[in-house]
Amino acid sequence: MTKEDIVIRIRDASDTLNKKLSAEVVNKLLAIMKQTLRDGEEIKISSFGKFYVQRRK
Repeated sequence: MTKEDIVIRIRDASDTLNKKLSAEVVNKLLAIMKQTLRDGEEIKISSFGKFYVQRRK
């Protein structure tokens, strides 16, 4: 699944969001997640998963 696929699914599931607004939501969410991980924080989403940066040796 690509980012574009996610945008389309959000648009299709929403009564109020068009494709442009759905893309803005996805892009903002990903930007927040990237910055959070850059700041060294973990992201925990119940019933979905946990995201963190793991340094390779």
